[in-house]
Amino acid sequence: MSILAITRRRTHTDYRAASLTIAFKPQKDELLLQKSRSGAFINTPLDGFLLEKGVEQVVIVGVLTHACVENTARVALDLGYTVFVVDDACATLDASLHENALAAMQVLNANIICTDDIIAH
Repeated sequence: MSILAITRRRTHTDYRAASLTIAFKPQKDELLLQKSRSGAFINTPLDGFLLEKGVEQVVIVGVLTHACVENTARVALDLGYTVFVVDDACATLDASLHENALAAMQVLNANIICTDDIIAH
């Protein structure tokens, strides 16, 4: 099962984001989640969906490691999920922000892994 979270700007229509949403239509048993905040759990049905499916672990990838990824990881940890952040599948504005965010998440007990680790499992 996978979940695709797309950030949608609330102040104006972002046609590029809308076309991205269309390009990544969910497959069977997948959830397409539109979020209006930095974290995927804030004001979305994500937690309820995961609980309903019996999910205990989440794998997080994305853009803005220091904001969206870190916020999602922190809330997931607070909710009791085992969290895996895929370091080489995340990006942000510069390398120091990325590395500091990964270090902060690791201190909070997020598992920092690479794509090879995910593929191997």
